[in-house]
Amino acid sequence: GKAVDAIPLEAFVGLAYVAEHQGIVSGNDAAAILAKAKTLNSEAARRILIKGAAVVSAEAAEVFAAANLLPYGNDSQTVGPEDAPMAVHKILLGAGVILLEGIRLENVPEGV
Repeated sequence: GKAVDAIPLEAFVGLAYVAEHQGIVSGNDAAAILAKAKTLNSEAARRILIKGAAVVSAEAAEVFAAANLLPYGNDSQTVGPEDAPMAVHKILLGAGVILLEGIRLENVPEGV
């Protein structure tokens, strides 16, 4: 991946969409999150943050990767399932998605 100084600042600055989810984010869940974000604000749909104890399935990673996200972030300490996170990381990082793991969203409301 890129070194932090090679990542454009726009990836981190701007509107984001915060979705609350518990458990595994499926491909259908990811598509629904993106659809809702796009209806509210197309810029925010490029920065998805998941609030709650959620991990991304490989299918959801494919959906997020195809959406050309700038960053994807979550409350959990890892993006992928704890027993096999590598596949999800490879899908997202391979698509140039910046991962923000273990961010604190408990006081951030769901929405844009």
